[in-house]
Amino acid sequence: MPPHSKTFRASRVIRASLGGLALCALTAHSAFGQGGGGIAIAPSGNHKLVWEFALDAAQHNEGRPGVAPIASAGTGVGRVHYDTASRLLRYEFSWSGLEGEVTSIELRGPARAHQDTRRRLTEFPERASIPRQREGHFRGEHTLTLQQQAGFQDLVPTSVLVVLVSAGAHVSIQTTAHPEGEIRGNLGTPQNE
Repeated sequence: MPPHSKTFRASRVIRASLGGLALCALTAHSAFGQGGGGIAIAPSGNHKLVWEFALDAAQHNEGRPGVAPIASAGTGVGRVHYDTASRLLRYEFSWSGLEGEVTSIELRGPARAHQDTRRRLTEFPERASIPRQREGHFRGEHTLTLQQQAGFQDLVPTSVLVVLVSAGAHVSIQTTAHPEGEIRGNLGTPQNE
């Protein structure tokens, strides 16, 4: 592919080390079909990565500048695991104090902490079993496969990993009181398990 191509215009090489996870990332134009910079990544070796994070309305408000803030007292915690060899994604979320009953939980990206996106990184196969309550707990696991969503470029598992390790993912919990999301948790960068 020519270097001036719209789908692959490399602007710089980034090298990082996340607790022993060596990464070589190449910034690529329009890699995620949103007109912004994306990242292509080649993780070296097999790793078990973990993200632990808090969920609250403040993170949701920060991700939607210019939109009326949500004053929810809802909070939560999340934990996401990813095995780069098996592509197994495991997740666990707990929440309480929400203003509405949970309608959906989504893993979204790419979007930095101060940005929002409707792009889902994966579908939770167990989503029908999400407790439709103001306080609850949800866990599951599945192997990452091709992610398709109308209006967005398809994502292969490697592309999802790119977003996850580059601190570009967040979990959004939508409720009956706040259909666009009541609380959010930015995953940040992973640790080796």
